[in-house]
Amino acid sequence: MKKIAIIGSGLSGLILAHQLQDIAEVTVFEKARGVGGRLATRYACEFEFDHGAQYFTIESQAFQEFIQPLREQGVVKIWNARFIEFEGVDICQRKHWSQHQPHYVAVPKMNSMAKYLAEDMKVELKIKIDKLIPQDNLWMLQDHTLQLHGPFDWVLSTAPWPQTKHLFPKNIAFNLTPMQACYALMLGFNKPLHLDWDVASIRNTCLGWISVNSSKPGRGDSQSLVVLSTNDWADAHLDADKEWVISKMLKELHHYVHLSPIHVDLHCWRYAKSINLTEEHIYLNQSLRLGACGDWSIGGRVECAFLAGMQLAKQLMELIVE
Repeated sequence: MKKIAIIGSGLSGLILAHQLQDIAEVTVFEKARGVGGRLATRYACEFEFDHGAQYFTIESQAFQEFIQPLREQGVVKIWNARFIEFEGVDICQRKHWSQHQPHYVAVPKMNSMAKYLAEDMKVELKIKIDKLIPQDNLWMLQDHTLQLHGPFDWVLSTAPWPQTKHLFPKNIAFNLTPMQACYALMLGFNKPLHLDWDVASIRNTCLGWISVNSSKPGRGDSQSLVVLSTNDWADAHLDADKEWVISKMLKELHHYVHLSPIHVDLHCWRYAKSINLTEEHIYLNQSLRLGACGDWSIGGRVECAFLAGMQLAKQLMELIVE
């Protein structure tokens, strides 16, 4: 069987591994401590924070068919959140997310879907691949400790395209627009929040999104908030001091939430969103035996990551099975 290395265990990487595991020996390399990519959950004392993807929706039949068995097994549930939209501090819209336009989350944590998909897969955690080394028409992978892995017939990267571009040979062109950053502020409280909304979308401030993480199904009783900055503000302050970023976001948050948190943490997603994406970008180079995809290939949504993984897997299977 062909040996395939997949870099990144976000949804695109896991879908690739799932689709290819019957026709190849697949190994997934992940630099983090757990699988999921932006299907991410962070833990602190009694608090949990889905600090990456907040939810997902379904538009395509393929994604609907993929999600249905996960719903039947309780891995995915509908989040009927109370939604509010602010223009600055002024309320301009209120509504309930309904069954007619369902918003989904993984249960009991956002990374539960990734963990479910990674079962029975060969996943190497806490290994950051820094270099690809050609060897006798195959690839060796060198990690951050200079250890070598391989050889592999194919290498597929689902890391953000700027990181993939750095890893791949220079003759593979990634002519995409820049990716924008996002700060995720994670807050835990020892008192009930008593908000009349679960999700807030905000315009014209440094904040773009607030969600009561504990309002999602299966999350327990701890009071936790996830606050996301706008992409433009994160880009403008990407190299700012962490404590300064926290103080600025907390000051703005006080317009909407008046309690003081007992736990504060911050994460920066340096490659959170592709801007001005006008066409699909699925990369597959047969002569070099390299491929790449991710949510950046199609549109940034969770479903886009799924569709990108499916498309690259389909193209590669057509080559391997010939």
